[in-house]
Amino acid sequence: MNFEFRPDEIVVLPDYRNQKFFHVAIAFSAILHSAMFLTSPYWQSPSTSRVDTVQVDIVEMPEDNEQSEPLRNPRSGFVAYAPIGSLTTGEALVTTGGGGRTVQCGICHGPDLKGLGAVPGIAGRSPSYLVRQMYDIQAGTRRGPGTALMKAVVEKLTNDDYVAIAAYVSSRN
Repeated sequence: MNFEFRPDEIVVLPDYRNQKFFHVAIAFSAILHSAMFLTSPYWQSPSTSRVDTVQVDIVEMPEDNEQSEPLRNPRSGFVAYAPIGSLTTGEALVTTGGGGRTVQCGICHGPDLKGLGAVPGIAGRSPSYLVRQMYDIQAGTRRGPGTALMKAVVEKLTNDDYVAIAAYVSSRN
């Protein structure tokens, strides 16, 4: 399999486990070892071609494979790679509700998204955690005290919306 690196495809989110370190936009379009693919990763095999293409929305990878995999260091950092444009789209969805597609997150999670009363903070959380929670609530597989309130919030969201929201919220301190 051949990999192409295109500098305009991916933006790197800040390390959500260690808020001191921020990363800059880099080129990334290959599937890498130890990667975790979110929302709609799939292999497409067009019947007219033998070339497989990969669509990856958000990829989370360990900063140091040695610390993460064989040593299982719980403090080894992770980097999340998200498509360029997802931060802007996510900001619009999170702060304004995206023109009626959802509700402003700050209403319940607080203006800084760090939580408000019994409502948990979501700022700086792992994108995989955020997407999993939203998807499970939308699908009806998650139960809990706040699930009924969130059901209406995620009802109209698409996979692209999940990516955008997770990218933006994960990048907040």
